[in-house]
Amino acid sequence: MEEKLREANNLARSLRIAVAVGKLSILGGKERDVLAIAGGLVARGHNVTILTRSATLQVPAGVAVSVMTGVGGWSNHARARRFARAVAAARHAGRFDAMISFEKLKIADAYYAADVCFASRVGRLKRWLPRYATYARLEADCFSAAGPEILFLCHKQQEEYRRHYDFGAERAFVLPPMIHPTGEKRFYGRRAQVRDSLGIPETATLAVSVAVYPKTKGVDRSILALRDIPGLHLVVAGLKSKDVVSLKEMAARAGVAARTWLIGHRDDVPDILGAADLMLHPARVENTGLVILESLLAGTPVIASAICGFSEYIERFGAGIVIADPFNSTSYLHAIRTALEPNTLAELKSRARASAPRLRAEGGLDRILDAIEETLARRQRATKEVVGT
Repeated sequence: MEEKLREANNLARSLRIAVAVGKLSILGGKERDVLAIAGGLVARGHNVTILTRSATLQVPAGVAVSVMTGVGGWSNHARARRFARAVAAARHAGRFDAMISFEKLKIADAYYAADVCFASRVGRLKRWLPRYATYARLEADCFSAAGPEILFLCHKQQEEYRRHYDFGAERAFVLPPMIHPTGEKRFYGRRAQVRDSLGIPETATLAVSVAVYPKTKGVDRSILALRDIPGLHLVVAGLKSKDVVSLKEMAARAGVAARTWLIGHRDDVPDILGAADLMLHPARVENTGLVILESLLAGTPVIASAICGFSEYIERFGAGIVIADPFNSTSYLHAIRTALEPNTLAELKSRARASAPRLRAEGGLDRILDAIEETLARRQRATKEVVGT
């Protein structure tokens, strides 16, 4: 600990820090972390510029945004490749003292591992196709010996990457959980108001999901589960308008439209989570699943797929059920029914409430900022040693 503090103290009081992220247009978990970290670094006295291809989200006061030029293209992989080149050019131009990337970029000092491991998701044959080859190369370069230090978000993620890449323990670090400040509130304090505002009976058994990308997060799995659990209602928050339309059609075809509420972006997600009896997150692809932590902080137990990195907290606190991979709809239904048994639900809620202060004690933005500053200090010291030789 003392060594880490010395490293942080050796860091210049004000660095010019670049924060690289492909897009800053939809407020998902990755984007929330970008904004929180950028704003936090500014509050600590650094000059921060976000480098991105597009930016429509409001950034914290004092954070500059540079929308990169010449990074367009007809395909996502072409845009990703050009963005990587543009960021490298900005770094080589000497505009910044340090760089944190939320994309897999070899040029960065630190990679905040906000995305899933590409190598574990795509077969070797597909990697020869141009689309996949670009992403595979960017990831391999990032995890090569000359790449940045890696800031993993959970242990499961670190283990997954280590199965595909050989990186030393000295350049990998598992961050404490990101707890976005929402203020400590009384558990279920706005349960009645939230339900009343949505037209949901106070006595109804309610599940909630939060998803910007509903297919990825398995929202369809939860909607279809309602057919076999007649007393269950479901609220899905965070949806884009086009997804609201398609999911309404799905709910109607399944005969569960009257028990399904599909809503867009909300600023009161903690209150919505607290108004529910269960949070459902049967994701198909998920790096961590920040909403899992947010639900536990709201005192609401979680049912999630084992693929979610933060499912380890559900198991650790016993505050829900983790569905084994590969996903099976029968197992999912059994998990929901089990969790909704009155005595079981009461116990799961009690454990979720008990987990909240423990999560706050070990996680949070300040601890993540400490880790980032320590990482940049190590990189700066290593660079000076190389230059001095």
